[in-house]
Amino acid sequence: MRRILQLNTHYRGGGAAAIARTLHQHLNALPGHESLFAYGRGPKSTDPRAVRFGLSAEVYLHAALVRLTGVQGYGCWYSTLRLRRLIQSWQPHLVHVHNLHGYYVELSLARWLGQRRIPVVWTLHDAWALTGRCAHPGECTRWEFGCGHCPRMWAYPRAFVDSSAWMWKRKRRLLGEDWQPWIVTPSHWLARLVCQAAGERLPIRVIPNGVDTERFRPAPDRAQLRERLGFPPTARIILLVAAKLGTAHKGIIPLLESLAQASAPEWVVLTVGAPIRLPKSVAYRLQVRQLGYISSPDALAQAYNAADVFCIPSLDDTFPTTVLEAMACALPVVGFHTGGIPEQVTERTGILVPRGDFRALCRAIAQVLQDAELQRRMRFHARQRAVQEFSLERFLRRYCSLYEELLQALPTTAVQAPGATG
Repeated sequence: MRRILQLNTHYRGGGAAAIARTLHQHLNALPGHESLFAYGRGPKSTDPRAVRFGLSAEVYLHAALVRLTGVQGYGCWYSTLRLRRLIQSWQPHLVHVHNLHGYYVELSLARWLGQRRIPVVWTLHDAWALTGRCAHPGECTRWEFGCGHCPRMWAYPRAFVDSSAWMWKRKRRLLGEDWQPWIVTPSHWLARLVCQAAGERLPIRVIPNGVDTERFRPAPDRAQLRERLGFPPTARIILLVAAKLGTAHKGIIPLLESLAQASAPEWVVLTVGAPIRLPKSVAYRLQVRQLGYISSPDALAQAYNAADVFCIPSLDDTFPTTVLEAMACALPVVGFHTGGIPEQVTERTGILVPRGDFRALCRAIAQVLQDAELQRRMRFHARQRAVQEFSLERFLRRYCSLYEELLQALPTTAVQAPGATG
């Protein structure tokens, strides 16, 4: 029996959690495999094979320490001890780490795992491991040579004190000194950044995120669906999806302000995610309908199918699942040429414009909405690309192949017996 532990901040909520949960559920359905999902915070799951080890009090302490000192990865000593005991008790053959940030675990866990020589896969869902502070450095290049004098103190994880230079050195130990994980990135863009930071110290593999192309697929009754949602036949619907629409690097507010200046009367913006307060200039001049956060994949697929174009105005993004979901529903994609998005969207499936040029983004939206033939071609190629390149089956095969490669190379996993200390 192959035992694999999935480790992430949350069980539900966010792209990393969805990816970890998909792998967890797939492994438990495979003969000869068993997966345990360990998570640090959030609501308790009803999944009998999921364990929340974090203590809420320590999550708040950890967050407070980050805010007051800028130092990350400290403040969850007892929660981390509980996780270590869980690992010692369950004795996994392999640990798959997802997000290490999120105020739920101590960075000392890496050295502890390294001392026990437990094979580790570490999927980087963003660039947090490479910088002294933030998860999305944008155009800032200070992370390349040591950080310090951080120009993005307002970004997650927000702090009053700039400890980025010290944290940069501490995080560099995660890239080959404290442990020797296999690094997985969803995009070649992020893999290049990891190579730049870690050199040849760690093996790196690119495994693009996948999407369930059966659940996310074109609706046969799209006109009826739009009617049920209360949209007139003449409406031209622009869809925006993000868990937190107001986050600065998501670019939603600047896009809405630009659309308010350029939109046609029949344009309607449909948003999915935590509702935001619209600026007056937007509320008076642009039709915006906010659906709120949608947890049901089927309901989310309906939102994609109701739209005419999907816009992702993110200024920084690694390999957004929302783009894959939109393409699987045969929806043209418009966004910025940034991060891993150019590896998802081609000129056949959408339009990408220079990063931060919101006027060009509005023009691209107008081009798709006003050209029915262009929209038809993009719909066809978007669905085709999603099925051929980013299917859930292909994603799962790649990860399972990596697991087997590591487990066969290390048939006798060195895990201490239950009750051992370290």
